[in-house]
Amino acid sequence: MSNRFLWVIVLVLMLAPTLAFAGGRGAGGAGGAGGAGAGGAGGAGGRGAGGAGAGGARGPVDPAAAKTAAMDSLKTQLAASDADWAKIEPKLGKVYDLLPNVRTTAMNAGGRGIGGGGRAGGGAPGGAPGGAPGGAPAAAPGMAAADSPVGKAAADLATTLADASAKDADITAKVNALKAARAAAKTELMAAQKDLASVVNARQTATLVSLGYLE
Repeated sequence: MSNRFLWVIVLVLMLAPTLAFAGGRGAGGAGGAGGAGAGGAGGAGGRGAGGAGAGGARGPVDPAAAKTAAMDSLKTQLAASDADWAKIEPKLGKVYDLLPNVRTTAMNAGGRGIGGGGRAGGGAPGGAPGGAPGGAPAAAPGMAAADSPVGKAAADLATTLADASAKDADITAKVNALKAARAAAKTELMAAQKDLASVVNARQTATLVSLGYLE
């Protein structure tokens, strides 16, 4: 065996630990990069899932809580003193309760998305949760109470419309019942609005007209 060949073997043996260490670092680096990549993807996925959760449909709004929030907001918008508010709130609260009876549709009563699930439809006046975009209050809470004459008539019509075999006469009867309920509700609302108008000043009247509480 030549001396040159022996020196080559010795050199390889001397460099072997260094090469192995460098290779381990390279593999580890790749593994680290892979881990970081996987972690990044996971983070993005987590954020995406969270975003979907945040942007998803919210649960039903409690009517009493929505009305309380609306009244609190309206007191501020009307710049009403406590003494004035004691006169205004009961009358305004009645208008708040009656407005949906005039505007409820068969579709939102049936829960299929017109009015009930939208921004203004699902919201409450005075900037309560679910109100119109940009902080502007919705014109009405959106749906009549299920046990009100309008709520019942709207639900009956929605049920009839969902039946593909429903006869024209049945549909017409349900439509007429809803119209009659709305007409009665309109008369009651007009009386409540007149009562409300009697206890607010010119600026407050203008605000309530712009918000849809007064005509």
